[in-house]
Amino acid sequence: MTKILSFPDGKEVPISRATSAESISNHQSKKYADALVDDHIIQLVASLQQEGLDIGKPTGTKTFLDVGIFLEAFRAMIYRDMDLKHPFHDITDKMMYVEKSKGRKYSVVNYSGTKIVKAPEETENVIEFESDIDFNDTN
Repeated sequence: MTKILSFPDGKEVPISRATSAESISNHQSKKYADALVDDHIIQLVASLQQEGLDIGKPTGTKTFLDVGIFLEAFRAMIYRDMDLKHPFHDITDKMMYVEKSKGRKYSVVNYSGTKIVKAPEETENVIEFESDIDFNDTN
């Protein structure tokens, strides 16, 4: 009889008729993805703390929600790469879109929440910035 062991603890997964190879595989993939995300976020937060920031510290309450959304967005990115479903994918798909210009792709945030209307590809070398600063002013 085949034994299936759980990642990362190595405990035996009970096999029943309702258990499919696909559901076990998805479960194991999610556990791996979660462990990967947790390890990288811990390293990132520790690095930011070494830079003198309060992110991730009990006193760093002003960034608490930012860390939470960043963590879930990062987890969703790893899940998507592994072809796993994550609820944050719906948020990303509604909030972001891909812009193509001159053979390059850019991810763009749709801050307005309005319907995205694709602009025709530019034929001139025009660069637009989201800023009140006039970058063409050399004075």
